[in-house]
Amino acid sequence: MTDKKPRVITNIYELWFEFLKRHEGYRQCCAQGGSGEYAALYADFGDVHGQMFGDWWEDHHELFETMEFTAYRTRDLSDVASYIDDDDNMVVIVNFYAPRQELKRAFSKLLEEHHPNGKSGRRNRDDVVAEYKLYGVGMRPELGRRIEYLNKVLWTYDWRKPVKTMKLYEIADELELGESLDPDDMSDRLNLTAAASRLMRHATQIIENVGSGIFPKHS
Repeated sequence: MTDKKPRVITNIYELWFEFLKRHEGYRQCCAQGGSGEYAALYADFGDVHGQMFGDWWEDHHELFETMEFTAYRTRDLSDVASYIDDDDNMVVIVNFYAPRQELKRAFSKLLEEHHPNGKSGRRNRDDVVAEYKLYGVGMRPELGRRIEYLNKVLWTYDWRKPVKTMKLYEIADELELGESLDPDDMSDRLNLTAAASRLMRHATQIIENVGSGIFPKHS
């Protein structure tokens, strides 16, 4: 066992942030000020290398948020007062005594004026329309197990890259992937090596996919 104690990340979006930092193509894009193959992703995520996660999250958390509603009915205007001067929402009063076709024409006109060209939707930061969702991740306790596993994947990658300072079986022993396995036993060492090799393979796949805006996919 080594003396190093890797930090446990409990926020899955911080894990997304950390895996993206390890994408070499995206690192080059950040170094070039957002130009190159990953320019579209950079337009949403920005430079993840020049700031801490907390500062980055403050400016980018909306990338992962879902709109609360598309339509809302109320009899109390105070419920929607905050949306009156909101560029991303509109308060509409509907007269249900008006003919149905007339209402349809009125709504169509509103959409043509304020939601043109069949856009997928507007967000409040320079009309960003990208929407990023976690891949194949449910709620607790599944989320907790996935976060625990992703930490191990990240540690394996960091301990193995860029210089192979630790052997795979040593990493597996450090992560306690086989509690009853003895790294000094050749048979157990092979099993530990296989376990760490799987984590390393998943790390490579997750990093590759995060460059496409998909996380945490390892296939």
